[in-house]
Amino acid sequence: MTSQTIRDQLKDHLLTPKNAALLIIDYQPVQVSSILSMDQHVLVENIVRVAKMGKA
Repeated sequence: MTSQTIRDQLKDHLLTPKNAALLIIDYQPVQVSSILSMDQHVLVENIVRVAKMGKA
């Protein structure tokens, strides 16, 4: 039987919930309306999905 070591989530070289952060820009209606490179409704849906994944 092999012994598994528990990683230190703060010092680990891999991303962990303890050493990573998700930053989301506070999108305002003026910013969203100025984006023309993609559908604005899709943009807002994507932002909401990322926020929900980050919360989970």
